[in-house]
Amino acid sequence: KRYENDFTKQLLTLGPRFRSTLADSAQTTDSGRAGAMRNAIVAGVPIVWAEVYTKDGFIGRYPGRETLKDRRGQADYHKEQWYRRHQKDRQARWSLPHVDPHGAGLLTKGTRALSDADGEFLGVATIDVSLTWLKRELLNPPSWAREAWLVNTEHAIILASTDDPTTMTTYEVKRLDDAMVKEIEKQPFGTASISEGRLSWARLESTGWTYVMLVDHGA
Repeated sequence: KRYENDFTKQLLTLGPRFRSTLADSAQTTDSGRAGAMRNAIVAGVPIVWAEVYTKDGFIGRYPGRETLKDRRGQADYHKEQWYRRHQKDRQARWSLPHVDPHGAGLLTKGTRALSDADGEFLGVATIDVSLTWLKRELLNPPSWAREAWLVNTEHAIILASTDDPTTMTTYEVKRLDDAMVKEIEKQPFGTASISEGRLSWARLESTGWTYVMLVDHGA
C-alpha cells in the first residue's frame, strides 16, 4: 500500500527515532548516544515496545513483530475506546499493569495523543514499560523499610517492593489502605505517622504516580 499523506510518509522514517527513544530511556552515567546504547544492551531499558497509531490507518511498531496476535493489531483501532478517548483527552495516561502476550512479562502502558502545530489530532502514540525494570531500578527501598509501593492517581498499586514481576502471570488491582491515602492526598510529598509506622511519599512528575514507603516507628 502506498501512503500519500505527508505525516504518514514522515512516520515511515521513524526507525532511527524509535531506536533512540528506547536507548535514551536507559539510565546511564556515560555521555552521548553511544553510552546510552551500551547501557541499553547491558542493563536493559524500561521501554519494551513503542507504537504509533494514526488517524489514517498507519501502525508503526518498534521493535517489529512477526505476527499481530494482540487485539489491537487485529481490530479496527479507530473504534476502540482507548483510541477514541485520546481524540478528546490529549493528556498522557498510564494503564494498570498487564501481561504482554508476546512474552515480555508484566508491563504498564503509557498513551498520549499526537497533534500537529495547530492542535489537529493526528493519532495516538504508546509505550510499554517493563515492571521488571521498574522494580529493579526504582523500587528497591532500604533494608530497614517495611515495604514500598508505586501507586497511580487512583491509589491503585502499580507495583509493590514485595512483588516479583518475573514470576507474575496475572495482575490483581489492590489499593493503599485508607489511612495512607488520607495522608498522601494532602500534598505531593511528605512524611506522616500512622498506626502501622512512619509513612513517606513523593509524587513522580513524569507519570503522576506516587512513590510510597513505610518504615517501623523508630526505624
